[in-house]
Amino acid sequence: MLSHTRLLSLALALTSGLALAGCGGDGSSPVALANVPAEFVDAVCTWQTRCHAFNNKAACEKVVFADVQSEVGSAQAGRATYDAAKAGACVDAIRDTGCSVQAVFDALGSSDCEQVFTGTVAVGGTCITNVDCVAGGECEHTGGNCDPDVSCCMGTCAAGDPRNLPLGSVCDSSNDCAEGLYCKSATGGGTRACSARITLENAQCDRQDACASPLVCTGATDTNATCRRLPAEGGTCDPSLEIACNFIFDFCDPTTLKCVRRPSAGQPCEESCIGDSSCKSGVCVANVGENAPCGGTNPSCSGDLDCDEGTCKKPTPAPVCP
Repeated sequence: MLSHTRLLSLALALTSGLALAGCGGDGSSPVALANVPAEFVDAVCTWQTRCHAFNNKAACEKVVFADVQSEVGSAQAGRATYDAAKAGACVDAIRDTGCSVQAVFDALGSSDCEQVFTGTVAVGGTCITNVDCVAGGECEHTGGNCDPDVSCCMGTCAAGDPRNLPLGSVCDSSNDCAEGLYCKSATGGGTRACSARITLENAQCDRQDACASPLVCTGATDTNATCRRLPAEGGTCDPSLEIACNFIFDFCDPTTLKCVRRPSAGQPCEESCIGDSSCKSGVCVANVGENAPCGGTNPSCSGDLDCDEGTCKKPTPAPVCP
């Protein structure tokens, strides 16, 4: 069964770095660069509250952080351009993302909003972060004594992987392939290739994004995964599957074998709990905030806080580089 933490990571992956879900319509309002972090948090928490990851939006807003400082810094320094209109469309798309597993996979596979920040540094030019580089390039840091996660390290832009590759093209990930395709895993020493998503129910599949909607690739192990229609809330489910229910924050109750919402703080639990609580000794316990003790028998840390040497701490933000 896919853990709640893994589901949250998967769900938030579609919004990280503002390489976002499929863009919204033309009616979206532009977002000023300075407002990107706040709009990001609002959009994520609106979506997660609607999909029952949290009981209320305020609880989500206390624990979700917008780690987009490097992108904002690049735009402020002129190493990247910023499109306020596309940012507005993208945060609207986050708010409107569906609550099914396939809706999140579809959003992860979309590249419509990757031009919110566009790098201006050519291949071979000096850069600080990946967002600085043109055409999805990578900023390669060669200095061994500088950590780009916490410091402003100078690097050189290398060419990025090609995108929108047609059927049969060699690929590294599904993001390289054209819409409707995925990067099929290599077999027998071969290479990965852009392939059509599988539309046949119960067909064997090799990656979580291999199946066409509404099918989802899941199994008890990676070797027996097949394209399945997942049960809705209240439907009969198989708790041995990595992904067992269609609603992304539901879980398969091992006693009733039904897809149900995760319990809240104070309620009995089998494995995981809703939003800002964790399953401890069979009971959902509210997670704790910054500077609170964590680990062992202590509660877990809230949201994006890290348990660092027994104390909940905010993650180190990416540097804003001039």
